[in-house]
Order: sequence, then C-alpha cells, then structure tokens
Amino acid sequence: MESLKIIITAAVSSICFLTFCAGLFPPDPPKRKKKKKVKRKPEKPLEAYCFECEIEMPVKEKNGKLFCTNCGLIHWQNGGV
Repeated sequence: MESLKIIITAAVSSICFLTFCAGLFPPDPPKRKKKKKVKRKPEKPLEAYCFECEIEMPVKEKNGKLFCTNCGLIHWQNGGV
C-alpha cells in the first residue's frame, strides 16, 4: 500500500511539473505569411482626340486647359472657352 501511494504521488507530481513547464515555455506561434505587395500599374495619361494630329493623343493640363502633348493644340474642357 505504501508503494502505491509513492507511485501515485510521483505520477501526480510529474503531471504538475510537466504542466508547469508547458506554461513557462509555450510553443512558438505560427509564422505569419508575408502579404504580397500589390503592384499598381501607373495611371494611363488622359487622352483626347486631337484634330491636328488626327488621332487620340495624351494631353497635359495647364491653367485649366488641356493641351496636346504632341502639337500643343488646345482641347477645350467641358465644352467651354
């Protein structure tokens, strides 16, 4: 009977010790995957039909007016002067 108490006490002590150690040294958290950076395409320049070049050409804005980047023709914005 005495040896049974010793075995049970040893088993309970071992379980308590292992539980204590598991709390001190938790498993490593799972590694997070790196998020992929979204590559954004550069914005397409604004284009308008140029009557001088007779094709759609990129335009640049200056003082509220749109100018053809090829020949410099003014493209009126919003139908106004």
